[in-house]
Amino acid sequence: MRTVQKLIFTLIIALLALVAGAARMWNVRDVFQEGRIYFTESDAYSRMTRVRMIAEGQDWTIRHHSFENWPEGTKPHTTAPMDWTILSLRPAVSVALAMIDPGKTSVLRGEAIDLAGALAGPLLGILTCLAVAFALPKESARERWFVIATVLVLAVSSIIVHGTLLGRPDHQSLLIFLLGFAMAAEIRLVRSVTRPWAMAAGAAWGLALWVSLYEPLILLAATLLGSSFSTPNLFRDWARRAGWTVTGAIFLLGVVIDGWRITLPDAGMREAFGRWKLSIGEMQPLNLSDGTLWNWAGWLIVLAPVSLAWQWRQRPECRVALVLLLTTFALTLWQIRWGYFLVLAFALTLPLQLSAAPRPWIGWIGFFVGIWPLLGDWDRRLYPDEGEERRRFVARSEQKALREIAELQGARNAGPFVAPWWLSPPLAYWSRQPGVAGSSHESLPGITDTARVYLAPNDEAALPILRSRKVAWILSDAPERVIPTSAALLGVAQPAECLANFLATHVPEPSVTSSIGPPGGVPRPVRNQFFQVWRVPAESEPFSLQP
Repeated sequence: MRTVQKLIFTLIIALLALVAGAARMWNVRDVFQEGRIYFTESDAYSRMTRVRMIAEGQDWTIRHHSFENWPEGTKPHTTAPMDWTILSLRPAVSVALAMIDPGKTSVLRGEAIDLAGALAGPLLGILTCLAVAFALPKESARERWFVIATVLVLAVSSIIVHGTLLGRPDHQSLLIFLLGFAMAAEIRLVRSVTRPWAMAAGAAWGLALWVSLYEPLILLAATLLGSSFSTPNLFRDWARRAGWTVTGAIFLLGVVIDGWRITLPDAGMREAFGRWKLSIGEMQPLNLSDGTLWNWAGWLIVLAPVSLAWQWRQRPECRVALVLLLTTFALTLWQIRWGYFLVLAFALTLPLQLSAAPRPWIGWIGFFVGIWPLLGDWDRRLYPDEGEERRRFVARSEQKALREIAELQGARNAGPFVAPWWLSPPLAYWSRQPGVAGSSHESLPGITDTARVYLAPNDEAALPILRSRKVAWILSDAPERVIPTSAALLGVAQPAECLANFLATHVPEPSVTSSIGPPGGVPRPVRNQFFQVWRVPAESEPFSLQP
């Protein structure tokens, strides 16, 4: 009977892992457009530029970005593990394409790296569900069945789905996987310390610290604090010391391979960062009144601290879970980016909460009632209203228009460019030309210079920046996006007229623009309904922006 129960449990977990993969594909129309792959956000293009550099043999780890903050470039905080994860998928993707498309007719044949990047998030989402189900303690039948509740939340929670979304090859997807396993293993270790599990947890913590020294370090400290409440001799246990030795060894290996990435910005950049982060959604505080938290985790998250505190004395693992839950909740109130780890910590508490119910069926009823808001969120996501559908259509059209210009400029080897910071990474990726701006905070010097260019009263006023940055061309974008964002970044009032207005609204005569057509083809301007390119003349030419 016990064997049958384990088999049923395994089949349910496997089914939920497939549900997790399907949930992360909900945006497939946005990622796959006309046989080409488009990523979901700017940071993804920066990541994929690094992956392409490694794939093309420039180096096996990238310590300098020349494609942003041109010409100085940046020393990024980005590390190698996510790059290698994406690259490790390329052979499997190539084999799958060969099996599906033996006639070699698919346009995706030439985009194996992009396809690997697009699929990395969903695959890590599936692995997160499997790893957590494997690591959580399952000593009783009741506890085993309630692990299913944890996996179900991880499979469909919108914030976890977003972190491991199709077309979003971000390091957060790898962190969700590693930290999910590490925290689940820590709950197991509080109950029973074994050397293999201590070393497995240590390896997960070490890899997570290699990926990023920010979230994992804070969560490791919170875990150790919670564990110290449960295990008085925590720091004298030899099995735990072995695990921490593995953590330290992997982290030091990461420092050797990737180098020490933390640098302190100067006062000017700290001030600019404070204004710039106001335009970054994930750096905003959580609004408890708009229903976001319920859409992520459901109503049970309100009762979780009470349930865990009530079991504080009887179940030592509740102490670790409670410390993690309160820590991540406080951090999410500060910045939404911590929401991934809040829901991860909450999901890990579900077996502890639900198994405390007097009868299993009471726990299941409470669970399904509690996750009702998650279903409503999916209804709005899969069946958007007319306004949201129109917004998505326009976004897809803009991406295709930007790619058209980028590829034309790349074919012309047009040189370094100025573009709004949110457009610079995809433009650099598709054109293979470096940009002044970027989407990372390390690119803030270039981002602020780009804002000054767009807000300049005329091209002559922008000339010193363009010359110092060795810019060859400028991309126009909608003034209603460029001007407010640039003004907010610089902390100045929005000008009535500026270069951004001129670049976007001035339509030159065909006789002026015809000379920039592709060599050997029909002359045509580099512009479309969304964007227009303006050439910056060389220093030996009279200065005047030309389309």
